[in-house]
Amino acid sequence: MRLKDWLLIALLLILVYGIALVHIQDDSLWRDEGWSAWIVYDGAIEADSLRDLARDIVSSPLDALGRVIEHDLHPPLYYLVLDAFTLAAGESVLVLRLPSLLAGMLALAATYALAWRLMDRRAALYALILLGTASFLIYYTREARSYALWLALTAISTLLYVRWSARPGWRRALAYGLGLALLLYTHYLSVIVAAVHVLHLLLWRPRGRIITWPLPYVLAGLLFVPWIPAALRQQATYPGGPLGIAPASDAGTLLAFWLILSSGLGGWMVLPFIFGRGLPMLRHDAGARRLMGLALMGLLIPTAIIFALNAWVS
Repeated sequence: MRLKDWLLIALLLILVYGIALVHIQDDSLWRDEGWSAWIVYDGAIEADSLRDLARDIVSSPLDALGRVIEHDLHPPLYYLVLDAFTLAAGESVLVLRLPSLLAGMLALAATYALAWRLMDRRAALYALILLGTASFLIYYTREARSYALWLALTAISTLLYVRWSARPGWRRALAYGLGLALLLYTHYLSVIVAAVHVLHLLLWRPRGRIITWPLPYVLAGLLFVPWIPAALRQQATYPGGPLGIAPASDAGTLLAFWLILSSGLGGWMVLPFIFGRGLPMLRHDAGARRLMGLALMGLLIPTAIIFALNAWVS
């Protein structure tokens, strides 16, 4: 990638960072953010010695884990990241929201890299600009919740999947498996993302021996196994889980979802693809069709599954 490309990406990321940072402390914490603050709350740490300081540093994430298991219904990764930030810099509104802001920038960078891999540099720039100005991204980068981190890890794990499926190897399999594990430790619905990857893998078979295909998923499963007892305990405490209060799966909800996802742009979002080089690439490049199939599956399948779950719960 050329130097001017790096400079342009850096400029766009700095611009989005500035937009998200403005007024980030103006609104007080709302209910769910207050819950995040309570999970990682330590009180005043007054250590009289290095031993006391080390004890407090170790006990802080353990206390957060205990609260997550006993009182929450999400995996612990976001709370552990948030606990590290508050332990280092205090528990102000800015510090509580800063991990989400940084995760949003990571999501933008990963989206740029993924779009370049799926299509080309022009499409990557379009993706960066569209996501960077999307109202839902700006909102979640200002919220002390796990969704910005979830978006970032979804983009990263999908990028790792694309690299691994294009040229399977041990190192890429390990990287992809680790990415999936981190994703699962961020939100339980990440299993849908993994399911999309598996389905795409079965439809567009990569190079390499079939026996190597399960490696990333086995690794992710092994890394997630230690948390399963805690997840079952959470489910017993909150039987409805994150879908305990579900909106109706009707046309109005679907329209609202599309308006939020497209930031009100609707069908205008596809114009860069139509007038760019997307359609010619699909006509003449089998690899582009394979990757575009992944993009469409990633958009449609999770939406359909979530709406089906909502309809079942409600």
